[in-house]
Amino acid sequence: KSDQVRVMVATNAFGMGIDKPDVRLVIHYEVPDSPEAYFQEAGRAGRDGLQSYAVLLYNKKDCEKLTRRINETYPDPEYVCKVYEHMCYYLRMAMGDGYGVTREFDLNEFCYRFKHFPVVAHNALLLLSSAGYIDYTVDEEISSRIRFIVERDQLYRLRETDPAEEAVTNALLRHCCGLFSDFVYFNESTIAGTAGVDTDTAYRALKSMAHKRIVEYIPTKRTNYITFTSRRLETKEIVLPPSVYADRKQQYDRRIQQMIAYVSDKDVCHSRFLLNYFGETDTQDCNNCEICRANHIDKETAERIRQHIVAQLQQAPASAPQFDRTGFRWEEYSAVLNQLVNDGVVQLNSYLQYELRKKE
Repeated sequence: KSDQVRVMVATNAFGMGIDKPDVRLVIHYEVPDSPEAYFQEAGRAGRDGLQSYAVLLYNKKDCEKLTRRINETYPDPEYVCKVYEHMCYYLRMAMGDGYGVTREFDLNEFCYRFKHFPVVAHNALLLLSSAGYIDYTVDEEISSRIRFIVERDQLYRLRETDPAEEAVTNALLRHCCGLFSDFVYFNESTIAGTAGVDTDTAYRALKSMAHKRIVEYIPTKRTNYITFTSRRLETKEIVLPPSVYADRKQQYDRRIQQMIAYVSDKDVCHSRFLLNYFGETDTQDCNNCEICRANHIDKETAERIRQHIVAQLQQAPASAPQFDRTGFRWEEYSAVLNQLVNDGVVQLNSYLQYELRKKE
């Protein structure tokens, strides 16, 4: 908010939380899975009413990724049943048992053991949760725990080794009760503040004390939990109702296809496309997106710019500022360059330079 940072790289969830009206540019590195998501995320730019830009980077492989995401998000019911069966094996749940039982669930270990892809297995568990067979809690944080292994009168050994460990020990004794009898939950930052050291130093001291068998230290971790909301069933009894599976998959498929159409359509104004998608009927071209700009260039000018770009790139790759645009308007030049990228004639290399795509 103080404008000290000019560029922010963020996930879509974090980006949606940025509350600044004067964001001038939003760049999507990956294609969102729906026009709704893109509209909201790109809408972070220009909320003060001044001119701003939204850029969506994509290539043809992104459309293939989006199509694959449909079956990854909504895997076949047979596969969902298989994941349910393997989950019961993993959690050692006998047939007919389990109602109300909660178990810690390590998704990566589960997938390694039963040869599942994590993303697909995760989504299968979400479907089972939506259908009411389990309650799948994702990434619940468990606070750090610690207990002393040595007796209180043996702690003099620590005082003779490292000042940071001594300071951390004193802070633990000050803040935590019952350290010599059982595990106690604590916060590393609080202990670091009392000890007068930074959090990294406190963490290293705790790890060192654990290595010396002075304490048993379990750092904060995020884990998943599964609660059986019904007894373990035969897989033939597992049913995914339309409201959980078929209807949602159809809606998700439609959103994906509309997003692919959005990035692929070279004729319809982006603004008009989105407004039509959301049900607006009285729409007009924005005259600002690259499609509108390209459509407002006469064919002769567009062809001259195209030849000019290709001739330069035949000599060497070039970033946008390196193009010699003498005699051309930048808006027209940029529109034709974008069109060449969309048509697969030009591509960006790993140095963010434009280059001619080699014919396969």
